[in-house]
Amino acid sequence: HIGYMNRTGSIFGLAYLAKVLPHLKRELGDRPYEVHIIGKGSVPSVLRDAFSPDNHVVIRGYVDNLDTEIEQADVMCLMNNAGPYLAAYTRHLVAWSNALCLVAHSRSQHAIPEIQHEVNALLSADPAEHARLIRQAVTDPQLNSTIRQNGYETFLKYFQPQTVADEVVTLVNNLTSGGR
Repeated sequence: HIGYMNRTGSIFGLAYLAKVLPHLKRELGDRPYEVHIIGKGSVPSVLRDAFSPDNHVVIRGYVDNLDTEIEQADVMCLMNNAGPYLAAYTRHLVAWSNALCLVAHSRSQHAIPEIQHEVNALLSADPAEHARLIRQAVTDPQLNSTIRQNGYETFLKYFQPQTVADEVVTLVNNLTSGGR
């Protein structure tokens, strides 16, 4: 995702992706693949060479219907937590709510404790390992299906709007009642 480069972890995620791409090329070899980057922002000039078509990267820009676009993906990669900026990105929930196979940076677990490696996501902090996990996700249909299903179940259990609203109300009530 190319978002607001000066306000989010997008730049860190893109920089990490640039490190993953050469490993991914080795992992996938002659297998045809594309890495689609979506968002209305611009790729920083320092990363443009890494995101060339030679590296199987397609810069999509803004898309009208994100759900339709990502539902076609074998894997949704979310690497924004690769840098010092740590956040619980709604994109994690977008992946799970669309039953996508989420491959994310392992620091995402610090922001969203419900993320579990090899249960509802594939996680790594090493570019070579990240590429291996992506290859595994696109070549092992059972693993891909398991991650998709467990991610969707995680979304249903913890992140439905009513569930989140009830938790917020409980937290606010605890704060306003002095923690009682």
